[in-house]
Amino acid sequence: MTTLAGTKIRRFREERALSRAAFGAWYDTPGSTVQGWEEDGKRANAQVVNQIAANGIAHHADWYVSAPSPAGSSAKWTPDSWTLPAFEARQLPTYPDAAALDAATTQLTSYPPLVFAGEARDLTAELGKVARGEAFLLQGGDCAESFAEFHPNNIRDTFRVLLQMAVVLTFASKLPTVKVGRMAGQFAKPRSADTETINGVELPSYRGDNINGMDFTPEARIPDPQRMLQGYSQSAATLNLLRAFATGGYANLHQVHKWTHDFMGRSPWAAKFADVADRIGEALDFMEACGINADSVPQLKATQFFTSHEALLLPYEQAMTRQDSLTGDWYDTSAHMLWIGDRTRFEGSAHVEFLRGIGNPIGLKCGPTLEPDELLRLLDTLN
Repeated sequence: MTTLAGTKIRRFREERALSRAAFGAWYDTPGSTVQGWEEDGKRANAQVVNQIAANGIAHHADWYVSAPSPAGSSAKWTPDSWTLPAFEARQLPTYPDAAALDAATTQLTSYPPLVFAGEARDLTAELGKVARGEAFLLQGGDCAESFAEFHPNNIRDTFRVLLQMAVVLTFASKLPTVKVGRMAGQFAKPRSADTETINGVELPSYRGDNINGMDFTPEARIPDPQRMLQGYSQSAATLNLLRAFATGGYANLHQVHKWTHDFMGRSPWAAKFADVADRIGEALDFMEACGINADSVPQLKATQFFTSHEALLLPYEQAMTRQDSLTGDWYDTSAHMLWIGDRTRFEGSAHVEFLRGIGNPIGLKCGPTLEPDELLRLLDTLN
């Protein structure tokens, strides 16, 4: 429940396409406080109440009159609140066997988390440094992972490319580089249509290996909830190897020359990378002579590496959401960072509703069709 004042403030904002932050700025108040007025029934201080009344937005007595929260704006969030009728779930498959879907998601809820809440908070802190200009963000990986191409060499090569890029960025910018892989969970794919037609045959679209198969056959294109379990297993194995690479010596800066891919020898940039590697090696030799080495400075032989993917398949994401025992906050433990794609980032979206309640750092894909005012309203919701 909220108050009549909160309802009037929300209506006033929406009629003028104002974000909560923009409205709050009129009264030297953050957007989160305005959200409390609108959704939680909280009251402003006496000075702000007087100012709002003077502006004709809400009367003094309105702060003491209860009113139902608007649909979709309730402060009450649960991992499954995205399933409420108030929200529209786009880009989700239709599973023909509801019992099989329930069985798969129930099984996933009993599995260990793939990442931990503390790791997600570490990434949030690192991204804060990026926002302040104290670090550089590097995010990369495949458009979509597949079951068929799952191999430790592929994981190693992607990790190695990101290491190469990060070391060049760090050396040139003199800033630490936050490394986020688009891997260990990037299976689902948004589609422009629910079906595709080849030679007059219409079948459900391929939506990613954790949903259905790529082969253009009726059997392969049926959404299979068991694929979520296989996706979990592959993600767990990928994360296990990434953690070993990041902390087991492979990321040691003394190995910088060994990170070069074979194809780099045929690239005009190979010589430039070799030059950077030589200069890093010389700096490390100097530091070694001064008594600074990987034994005294662990950062020289290990690195932090985070994972991310688009939170598209909400039944999977919900099943992987856990409540942190330390803070009581909810985290999606399928990845350190999740993002909302261009096709699911609209007001009233089930994906927005789900991601607004988790403590992970969140990305929002902002395409050319996104109006600035809509972006501000989405940020109000997600923050």
